[in-house]
Amino acid sequence: MKPSTRLARSADLGAVAAIGAAQAASAGWTQKQFSEELANSSSRIVVVEEDGQVAAYLVFRAVAGEAQILDVAVDARRTRRGLGRALIADLLERAAREKLSKATLEVRADNAAALALYRAAGFAVVGRRPNFYNGVCDAVLMDRNLA
Repeated sequence: MKPSTRLARSADLGAVAAIGAAQAASAGWTQKQFSEELANSSSRIVVVEEDGQVAAYLVFRAVAGEAQILDVAVDARRTRRGLGRALIADLLERAAREKLSKATLEVRADNAAALALYRAAGFAVVGRRPNFYNGVCDAVLMDRNLA
């Protein structure tokens, strides 16, 4: 069964922040920062819910005609179930409905699972920021045209 996605509600943000805090590769936002994103009219927070609990999330902003992915994380107990794929598919559908022309993201070069997920979803590497993460790991820039 395909995981279902929905827009986050303020009641979800504690779980979203907890999932993010547990991920070494996530942005490490606080619940307050997620709340500020939820209140931002250009931002979307999409969640996957399993058994009544938030299991994964994706944050993006619609800026200058593009969907900029800011953070994606899956609860460590729920990996390898297609939740990340469901979030990316939801993002691409929302971006198309909003007539955005491109989806963009940045990911750690050592995050092989995320790189594979994004490549499988049609994203291509468009650049690299050497030693961007703590001076030791490159950031890989990826785009997918939507038009």
